[in-house]
Amino acid sequence: MDTMSKNERGVYQVGAARARGPSSRAKRVLLTIGGVLLLLAAIPAGVLAATFGGLVPAEDGTELPGGARLVRDRFVNLYLLPAGPGAVALIDCGNDLEGAAIKAELARQGLGTDAVKAIFITHGHGDHIGACRLFPEARVYAFASEVGLVEGIEAAKGPVPRLRGVLRERATRVSHILADGETVHVGPLSVQAFHIPGHTGGSAAYLAGGVLYLGDSAAVERGGTLRGAAWIFSDDQEESREVIRGLARRLEPRRQELQALACGHSGPWSDASPLFGFGH
Repeated sequence: MDTMSKNERGVYQVGAARARGPSSRAKRVLLTIGGVLLLLAAIPAGVLAATFGGLVPAEDGTELPGGARLVRDRFVNLYLLPAGPGAVALIDCGNDLEGAAIKAELARQGLGTDAVKAIFITHGHGDHIGACRLFPEARVYAFASEVGLVEGIEAAKGPVPRLRGVLRERATRVSHILADGETVHVGPLSVQAFHIPGHTGGSAAYLAGGVLYLGDSAAVERGGTLRGAAWIFSDDQEESREVIRGLARRLEPRRQELQALACGHSGPWSDASPLFGFGH
């Protein structure tokens, strides 16, 4: 005999449904939320793939004209340039605060950190100034509009870099403010600086030993095409592209002098043709 009342039976059925798990509507909500989260995760991955995919691979220890060597610090390049007996200069300082890759290259050459006499900053994003503070005897060179980033006073303006705020733990003091076109001598090494704003306000390119160092203002694709600065990391992508085209026009009379291009995230290219073909 069924002694359960209608109310009791209703309570039992609801309880049984809860025990079996979420309703079909709840499942749909959960699936929707999960899909949105996957989409949000996929967007940055897609942007990063578009930004760094298809570039010339960068290999640690690659030799460049003038005796320079590429030092690979995980996902970013810096460059070590000979500057006379027992002396070197750096183009950027990488991402690692402890400078392990730089120290390893110095040790390979039988040198210590005191051998670093000059540091030329292409721009003040954190992955390019990480180890600068490890070389207190080096003179640090940057353009005036980049000093705030390098010295940890200002935050970057690009869509992604601005999320990191002011990078005080990576700050280093700029000892020499560059003028556009200025040539700096470090022992027998000559380094000419060019102001190329856009990726950041004070981004720099350096010409030394026949190599044009472009930082993150450009990268070289596998087919030899120059790719402009990535918008997601840049203050003003269009300004950067226009300035790079202007740099190509400026250096056209010296085309034969340029033996290689070196960038912050792609491997080097053995001539300057990608620069002079940019935007065409």
